[in-house]
Amino acid sequence: MLAFHFFFLIQNKGFQMTQVLAPLGVVSLILYLFNSFTSLSITVFQHRFSTHKSCELSFLPKFIFRVWLWFTTGIKTREWVATHTKHHQFSDKDGDPHSAVFPVKRKFWGILKFVVWDGVWMYVKFNENEDEVAFYSKKFDSDKVEEFFSKNSVLGLTLWFLLLLSFSLLIGSYIFENAIWVSILCSVVLWVGTVTWSPLAAAGYVNGVCHKYGYRLFKTPEFSTNTGLTYYCTKKFYLYPLIPFTLLVDVLIMGIALAGEPWHNNHHSNPRSAKLGFAKWWEFDLGWVTLRILEKLHLAQINWKHVRK
Repeated sequence: MLAFHFFFLIQNKGFQMTQVLAPLGVVSLILYLFNSFTSLSITVFQHRFSTHKSCELSFLPKFIFRVWLWFTTGIKTREWVATHTKHHQFSDKDGDPHSAVFPVKRKFWGILKFVVWDGVWMYVKFNENEDEVAFYSKKFDSDKVEEFFSKNSVLGLTLWFLLLLSFSLLIGSYIFENAIWVSILCSVVLWVGTVTWSPLAAAGYVNGVCHKYGYRLFKTPEFSTNTGLTYYCTKKFYLYPLIPFTLLVDVLIMGIALAGEPWHNNHHSNPRSAKLGFAKWWEFDLGWVTLRILEKLHLAQINWKHVRK
């Protein structure tokens, strides 16, 4: 009944159903691609390069990753490096800047709250202490480009919204006549969807879920896990038929949308490794694939790779 009233309403206003459904599909695809590139930028530039020095990057990929993160996250790389460095030093014990399981072992709703709010709140809280940030980011090599982006993070987010709005209006006016409202709505959804991705996916999911739920292949001193689904299907023969589906989910979500970061237990077992998905055949790692391509193009150098035995 509600669907009928909605359809009747937009018909009376002179709109067609395609003006609502078509942009929804396009926006969903664009969000997936944009957020996947955000995850890729974080894992390659901020994580594997800036924090762990597991690779070297030339100016071009560094600049592209930096500009994208400036637009879509406003994250200051020095703060990210400091937070993650301390996390590895005190993982899931006193001193960890964002543990989801210490001092209280959260249950499902607690982890959900961590993903939605606590993860990013802990990140912000830690970075209010400038002395700690300076101490734990000693090895970070800053430059004038990084300093500009750090001092003007709000400008980056603002320019990103204006770019999305301009692009949406241009495309929307060409495809959907008399539907400027659709273009404006699409730009708002894209901006909110991209800007909130990093807090939810990195600060929330990876730091929360990947320290609570999943499988552990390595006995590390903290509670890190890998959160792929295929692992569980390989343990029971009657679940084998589900492997194509779980593999698709693992590749599209864990491997691409999150760029290999959910192979978190692997990472904690060998933090210096430029490859995170090294333990099982289904652990696709977009970050690693990207580094290999950049290396072939002489735009990157891999310093350390874990070799699966």
